[in-house]
Amino acid sequence: MKRLDEIPKKLLFEAPEGYFEKLPGRIQARISQPEPEVAWGKMALRYALPVLVLGAAAVFFLTSRPALSPEELIASIDSEQLVAYLEDSEVNTDDLLDAIALEPTEVESIELDAMGDFVIDEATVEEWVEDIDDSVR
Repeated sequence: MKRLDEIPKKLLFEAPEGYFEKLPGRIQARISQPEPEVAWGKMALRYALPVLVLGAAAVFFLTSRPALSPEELIASIDSEQLVAYLEDSEVNTDDLLDAIALEPTEVESIELDAMGDFVIDEATVEEWVEDIDDSVR
């Protein structure tokens, strides 16, 4: 057996000239380079976003009901609820009649319905006028 001292020393591996001087710069260059973006992120935005927008639009248009006319809307409300609302609000009959354009025949029929059996003859009117005149004197 040979002794270690007797084994000839050879340089089996040699570093290229200037390798260790350039090594820190090469490491820094690799660290500072941005990592490439993930390709599936762009694909997801490119295809998923339009699908989501189309889906939301479809849900909006399919679930929306056609607009009702004012007459249909009021007809869909229970009469008892309307009466309760009008009683609670400060709206009176005169305000409602002023807001509605009525034909003269409709006005006459409303007045007749409102008066019902209450009919005043001329004799009663003359009595009231005389009573008023007597009280004023």
